[in-house]
Amino acid sequence: MSNGSHESLPWRAQLCLCRAALPFLFVLAVFANPAEAQRERGELQIEVRDPQGQSAAAMAELVSESNQVKKNFAIPVDGKYLASELAFGVYRLTVTAQGFAPWSGLLEVRSEVPVRVAVVLGVAPVNTKIEVTDAATILDPSETGTIYSLGSDALREHTAGQDGRDLSDAVNDHRLAL
Repeated sequence: MSNGSHESLPWRAQLCLCRAALPFLFVLAVFANPAEAQRERGELQIEVRDPQGQSAAAMAELVSESNQVKKNFAIPVDGKYLASELAFGVYRLTVTAQGFAPWSGLLEVRSEVPVRVAVVLGVAPVNTKIEVTDAATILDPSETGTIYSLGSDALREHTAGQDGRDLSDAVNDHRLAL
């Protein structure tokens, strides 16, 4: 009999051990799957508007160096876009639209809760370009003229008369004398 009671003790100990471990195994089974089901992915809800608050179509680029992500996409006329399945991390969003200044900002996706981004585009500055070439100069070097010089004597003679004539008359008189 001692042989049977000696063998039943390890069996009973095993049964007690299984009964004690059963709740732990149940908790592990219940909570282990949801822990694996966490996606660690988030999303951006982007809304683009002009300065008056109207929806605007645009082009956008989403870049994350740490996640090695670079996405280019078009935002439709309603101004709304959903960027989903983004790995957690920091992203740079750049939005461009014709006639508007580019918009850029850093965004952080840290949970499955969507990150909302309201982009208000500013009016683009006016760019003026003036191109200067040497093809149309004011002076034409191929057309030469005569240079006349008046000495101090000629000017004295002109002013000595004081007959109401001006300096241009003195130049004409000198030119005719040559």
